[in-house]
Parts: sequence; C-alpha cells; structure tokens
Amino acid sequence: MRSAFFISCLSLVAACATSPPSSPRVTEVYSVRDIVFEPREAAGFDIADLANGIRQATGSDNWEEGSILTEDSGYLSVSATPAMHDKVQMVLADVRRFAAKGR
Repeated sequence: MRSAFFISCLSLVAACATSPPSSPRVTEVYSVRDIVFEPREAAGFDIADLANGIRQATGSDNWEEGSILTEDSGYLSVSATPAMHDKVQMVLADVRRFAAKGR
C-alpha cells in the first residue's frame, strides 16, 4: 500500500515538473522578389525594411525564439513556430495586395 502511494506521488511530481512542450520551430524560405525587386515606388520596401515590418506586424515580442534572415537575392529565411509562419504569410499577402494597388 505504501509503495503504491509513493509511486503515485512520484508520478504526480513528475507530471507537475514537466513543462508542456513548446511549439517546434520550423524554418521556411519565402521568396519576396516580387516585393523588393519590382519597381521600388510600387512596393516601397527594401528587404531589411520588409523583415523589420514583418517583425513589427506580427508582434516583435513573439520573435524572442524565432528569426528572420534576409538574402540580398530576394528571399527571407524565417525560423519560427507554425503559428508565427501563418502570421508571416498573412503579412506578406497584405504587402503584396498593397503593392499591386500601387502599380
């Protein structure tokens, strides 16, 4: 009886001590050539400004465990949770819609 109680207590302590797993980070590469290489007056972004805009639009506090690397060739390498990738895709879609209106 005592051993069953002890094992139950150990199981409870182990369950409380175990933190829930965080969402895995995934790295995706996004082509943004259409935004940064099309006529500048249409989009108005260079790639560094675009990366900073994405950080701000998605909540810069959320990037403590993620990153955005820029490539001068027109690509963003984003390492973040799947939920953050959804936000990045929404921001890029909005930027593309804005840029298309200016053309």
